[in-house]
Amino acid sequence: MKHIYLILTVMIISSAPATAKQKLTADKNKSTLNWHGEKVTGEHSGTINLRDGWLSWNNNTITEGEFLIDMTTIKDVDRNERLEGHLRSDDFFGYNQGNNSSSRIQGYQDG
Repeated sequence: MKHIYLILTVMIISSAPATAKQKLTADKNKSTLNWHGEKVTGEHSGTINLRDGWLSWNNNTITEGEFLIDMTTIKDVDRNERLEGHLRSDDFFGYNQGNNSSSRIQGYQDG
């Protein structure tokens, strides 16, 4: 079973606190997307670039958002070209069919 964990640290550009209803844009030059994958015989981790992203807030709660990820920038921290090639291939992400991946947030539920 393949497990990929993504950790997204997003720098949001805003001049006011996120207390009122507002849409905030991610600063792709200051944002970091780290990935970590595990398998029976070991693990790998690396980085991938954010192409674009935004979050909507209402009263200190995320209400929605979307992040566009540039799949052509996936890198393994060990610079393992064979692994990077495998991640790009059709038997894994297969991003030759599209260079971007997206993640959409549709709300927040406490609990």
